[in-house]
Amino acid sequence: MFTKIKTRADYRQLAELRLEEAELLLQAGKWCGAYYLAGYAVEIGLKACIIGHLLRTDAFPSKSFSNDCFTHDLQKLVEIAGL
Repeated sequence: MFTKIKTRADYRQLAELRLEEAELLLQAGKWCGAYYLAGYAVEIGLKACIIGHLLRTDAFPSKSFSNDCFTHDLQKLVEIAGL
């Protein structure tokens, strides 16, 4: 069953789950699937970092901030997370 992601903890838990799945695929020799899920785990982990970054500041994000977060571009997510 699909559970809607609502919190930073949800993002972290999902990232860890995808990484575990990637490890299983890697062990089974399913390189492409492992690579895909590992990348997805990184993306989700970065989004958890972005939430953490927001929680540490009292600044209100720009109007376009939310839209900027809805991307699969890892470099952009790293920049948004302040890493």
